[in-house]
Amino acid sequence: MIAVDGGDGLSPADARGINRFQRQGRGLLTARDHQDVGSSLCALERVGAAHQFHTRNPEPDPERRTRDDPETDSISWPNYHSGANGEYQWIEAGEPVHPLLLAPALPRGRVRRIPAHPHEGAVSLPPLERDARIIACGRSLATDRSFGLAVAFDSCGGRGRAVAHSSFHHFADYNWCVATGCPTFVSEPVGDGYRREPEALDEVKAYVANLAYWLSHRPGVQDQATGHIERPHTGDGVARRVNDDRDRIRTPAYPQREPQSAVSSRRGSAFARTASDAASNGRRADRPGANHVVPDQGGQPLGGDTHDFRDDTRRVRHVSWA
Repeated sequence: MIAVDGGDGLSPADARGINRFQRQGRGLLTARDHQDVGSSLCALERVGAAHQFHTRNPEPDPERRTRDDPETDSISWPNYHSGANGEYQWIEAGEPVHPLLLAPALPRGRVRRIPAHPHEGAVSLPPLERDARIIACGRSLATDRSFGLAVAFDSCGGRGRAVAHSSFHHFADYNWCVATGCPTFVSEPVGDGYRREPEALDEVKAYVANLAYWLSHRPGVQDQATGHIERPHTGDGVARRVNDDRDRIRTPAYPQREPQSAVSSRRGSAFARTASDAASNGRRADRPGANHVVPDQGGQPLGGDTHDFRDDTRRVRHVSWA
């Protein structure tokens, strides 16, 4: 869920449906931004309590209720300045390193950098949550304050896994490549960290692949590929199943961006292929969740040099979104 509302993005019925989705053991990623952007997430059970805003569920420490980013006067706290759009930030990971940050194909075997943003929101560990942990923190370039980047919730009591992110800009095209452009109201100077060091993008791509894999596992549901049944567990907050399987997670090979004209011409055929595949498996291609193949900019399913993510696609296709 990419939340960009000012507080009314989710109706009570929306929140009930999402909570029911989690209680059925399904995974949920939530991401917001500065101040009150995305504050309707507070209506969600469990993961909503990890998000802290200006007027709803503010950070408990009064000293943190002040502006951090000094450059954009129109934006108030929380607005942690981790860097310019187009730059990466070094993350501070707790020990033991969470499986979401493990990537054996990377030079150091783990994710150490994700996209920066001039004014990130705030996430923290909700009180009394035994099955959640802050997996990564950032550090403000303006004040040197440490702040939470991501909180991961393990499955508990039949509820699925969840992740709360301090900013959706960690996943935005513009933050991965500023050449993709941005809305006219974005006026902050851009950085060139990813342009100078394109290999740094491999780390966030590996992290996104890990998110898809980790969140797709449901407690008490049999994995169709392996026959493994994941049991609900409490206590350590670490995904034991994924920790055991971490060597199966690899950085996918991402092809170069194609011209937009080539992308547009290929999308029709890509949908036709996925619709045919859905029909052959007894699913409707036009219903949400029927097709879990995620295309890159070229309209082709993502693959990998050392791991075929189509296996993971088949693994989650049995999930019903009804």
